[in-house]
Amino acid sequence: MAKILVVYYSTWGHVERMAQAVEAGAREVEGVSVTLKRVAETMPEATLTAIHAKTAQDAPLARP
Repeated sequence: MAKILVVYYSTWGHVERMAQAVEAGAREVEGVSVTLKRVAETMPEATLTAIHAKTAQDAPLARP
């Protein structure tokens, strides 16, 4: 069985949606296991609020 890890970083949610599309497409392949994870945010909370970043994302954090 092939394993695919889709890791993304998304400030406003656009890349998150693309990563979800990649995940969905990969899941259509027989014999493939797909995991979706995101990179932890590095900007301060005040900055994220000021730029109206999308902070609520469902994918679990990727850990080294």
